[in-house]
Amino acid sequence: NPTSYEIFSKEFLGDLITPLNGEKYTNGRKESDPVFDTYPLIIAYCQDAKDVVLAIKFATAQEIPICARAGGHSTAGFSVIKNGIVIDVSRIRGIFISPETMRGTIGAGVNWGDFNHALDGFALHTPGGSCPSVGCTGFSLGGGYGYTAMKYGMA
Repeated sequence: NPTSYEIFSKEFLGDLITPLNGEKYTNGRKESDPVFDTYPLIIAYCQDAKDVVLAIKFATAQEIPICARAGGHSTAGFSVIKNGIVIDVSRIRGIFISPETMRGTIGAGVNWGDFNHALDGFALHTPGGSCPSVGCTGFSLGGGYGYTAMKYGMA
């Protein structure tokens, strides 16, 4: 529905990429493994949680399939969806470590390299990915394991 898309695009703070965006679309739809060649309707690069909510509400109202992408390293090709909306949270990258509680809160787009760098400043560790560009969100939700998983458990 063009009217619904216009309303959605005016409220959305991030970038909405469609096949009309040429090279931005071509690059945005690529998976980490080139064997997957998938064409979504929209790639929604979210700036914040409100953008995520807007994208989900729009997709749900239009009955468009959704897939979430944080780091884009899905070896099974789950980072892009055919004829759907890719809700990309890679720009939501805040990291906060509390010196009082020694606990951290991270944005959905943070990767292991940035997270580990922040943890190092507090002499903290979490079992995580061995590749610094892997997204923390997908890795954690996918039950991944890293070099220290045998000692500390899965992410």
